[in-house]
Amino acid sequence: MGEQIMGRVQKILAQVELPERDKHNCRVFIDLAESVHIHYREHRLVFDTDEFFAVTKAFTEAAEKLEDRIISGYKIGTNYSTEIIGGKQTEPMNIKTPHKSLFNNRMVIEKNYPDVIDGIHIHYRDYRLVMDNLETFRRFCECVKEAQISLDQ
Repeated sequence: MGEQIMGRVQKILAQVELPERDKHNCRVFIDLAESVHIHYREHRLVFDTDEFFAVTKAFTEAAEKLEDRIISGYKIGTNYSTEIIGGKQTEPMNIKTPHKSLFNNRMVIEKNYPDVIDGIHIHYRDYRLVMDNLETFRRFCECVKEAQISLDQ
């Protein structure tokens, strides 16, 4: 397998400005429900226990290497090449059984009841994106529609 190049944008398909981030979506925490969920800002990632331990191992490796780089003078925004500092980019996680989430092979968009803090959930496989208000979701939809048109041209 040849070296993969990450972050080389050929074309911006669409772009919109969003409302300010809601304070509810300025958090990071991990919960245990039907699976392990890592919540970071508007994002939620779903893991089974084997996957979670593989991810925490990669985070631990990355934290150690990042600390070494900072001690050596690294400052955010100064390294424009990609360096893998945790985990293995070319190897799949060593897990016993593939995780099957409720959304494993689906994309689902949900509108929540008004008493739920985040109004819209977009589930894409094991990833959930939260939209805190309907205006943010409307702009998201405009951007996706514009991107589709741009891609088809």
